[in-house]
Amino acid sequence: MLTLIIFLGAISTVHQNPFLPYPSPVTAESIVSTAVVSMQNVTDLSKGPGSTVVYNVTLTTSPLISGFNVWVQFDPNVLSASTSSIDYSGNILGSDAQVQSECINNQPVVGQCQDYPLGAQGVVNLGMFYLGNKTNTVPGGLLYRLTLTVLKAGFSQIHLLEVVLVNGGKNENYVSTNVDGLFVNKNCGSTFCKPPHVEFTFSPIEPSLGSTVTFNASTSKATNANSQIANYRWFWGEICHAVATTQDTPDPIIPHTFCNAQNYPVALTVTDTQGISWVITKNVKVIYVFVDVTYGGIDVDHQFGVYVGTIVHVTAGIRNNSTLPVKANLTITLDTGKVLGNKTFNLSERGGAGATTGTLSLVPWDTNGYSPRVYRIDIKVDSNVPQNVTSDKSASTFVQLIVSPPGGALSLSLFQTTGLGLIVLIGLAAGLARFRKKPSWEREPL
Repeated sequence: MLTLIIFLGAISTVHQNPFLPYPSPVTAESIVSTAVVSMQNVTDLSKGPGSTVVYNVTLTTSPLISGFNVWVQFDPNVLSASTSSIDYSGNILGSDAQVQSECINNQPVVGQCQDYPLGAQGVVNLGMFYLGNKTNTVPGGLLYRLTLTVLKAGFSQIHLLEVVLVNGGKNENYVSTNVDGLFVNKNCGSTFCKPPHVEFTFSPIEPSLGSTVTFNASTSKATNANSQIANYRWFWGEICHAVATTQDTPDPIIPHTFCNAQNYPVALTVTDTQGISWVITKNVKVIYVFVDVTYGGIDVDHQFGVYVGTIVHVTAGIRNNSTLPVKANLTITLDTGKVLGNKTFNLSERGGAGATTGTLSLVPWDTNGYSPRVYRIDIKVDSNVPQNVTSDKSASTFVQLIVSPPGGALSLSLFQTTGLGLIVLIGLAAGLARFRKKPSWEREPL
C-alpha cells in the first residue's frame, strides 16, 4: 500500500510563474513563523466503495501571506480524485486571488503539473496568489477542500507532500509545521487500523560530502495488535554510487553516502505486517568540506660549514587551507629521531576571522656532541581531521656540521663531509622546488 508515498519529500526546482515559487531555495526564510498546515482524520467503516470523503486543508497561526502552493498525496489504490475534487471557494486569500496551478493525478486543470513525485497518481495540487504586494488580513483559515472517492476498504495516509507559504512583498517563504491526516474504513483486529509510529535519527547531523551517514529507525514501531514492522523504505532523492533512489530493508539501521553538497529531503516509509504504512520526511544538509593543513616554510640560521658546538635555530610554519577550523600539530625532528620542538595550533578556516597560519620560532638545536656530517631536519604537520590532500604534510632542510680547523687550516673532517655536501645541495634544490609549488588549495579542485 501507499506505493507513491515512498517518494514524498522530493522537491522540484522548476519555476513556472514568478508570482509564486514552487519549492526551491529562497533569498529569505522566516525563523519565527508558527504556521501550521493540517489535514483531519476520517475513520468510518460505513465509507464503502463509491462514497466520498471531504478533507479541509487548513492554515493556522500564520504570518500574512500573498500566496500558497500545497501538494496533497493519498493512496490511489484506496482513494481517487477527479478534476472537480478541489474546491477553493471561501479560501483564506478570498475572491481576488489568482489560480496559478491546479493539478490532479499529474493532469493539469490550470497551469502545469510538476515533475514526479509532485506530479503523480495520487497527488493533487493547488497554487493561488495575489497580484502585486497585497497580502491577506487573517492569520489562518481554509486553503482548499479536497473531495476523494473511496475505492475499497483500506488505509491511506493523507500526506502534505509539500507546502509553500509566500509573502511576495518581503520575498519570503514561511516555515510551516505540516500535520498529516488519514483515511481508514477497515479494522485491524477489533479496532480501526492505526499507522505505525515512524521516527528516525541520522549521524552526523550535518554530514560532509562523501562521508557515511548512519540512519537509525530503531524507535519506529508497529501499533496495530499482533503486528510487527515488515519493511523500512528509504527515499534518498538521488542515485549515488549505484545505490538506488529508493532502498527497501527489513533492518532499521542503514548507512548512506550522498553525492552532492545540498539539502536532501530523506523520507522513511514504515509498513507493518498488516500492510499499514506511514511516512515522515526529514531534511539532511550535506556540506562541502575541504581539509588541507600544510607546512608554511622551514628556515635555519646556520646551514653550511657549521662548527660542532654551534647552537642552530630552526623556524617552521603551518598553514590551514581548509574550509573549516582545525586543531593541528607542527613537529620539528632531527634525522636521528630527536624531537627538537612541537606545538599545537588552533587555526581558523580559510577566509575566517581568526589566524590561518602559525609559526614555531627559533627552536634551538645544540650541536655539542654530534659527529661532523650533514643532518636532515624534518617538519611534519598533522591533524585529527581526515584530510582531502595528503601530499603536502612534510618538508626538510639540511645542516652541514664540521669540526673547527686547528690553527685556521682546513680540517680533514671538512673534506670528509664534501660528499655529503652534495646531498645538501641536492636536498636544498629539492626543498626550494617544493616551496616554489603553488599551495595545495590552489592546485586542488574545489
